[in-house]
Amino acid sequence: MTINFIKNRDMEFNSLKANKLIQEIFSHPIMKNATRKDS
Repeated sequence: MTINFIKNRDMEFNSLKANKLIQEIFSHPIMKNATRKDS
């Protein structure tokens, strides 16, 4: 039970970090221009 809780918390933390990283990448001006060109 405790191990599962810690594992889930780690996974949540990692996905939060990943989401932040993705947001930073997409908010980067070059990436913004690239995505705008595609749509």
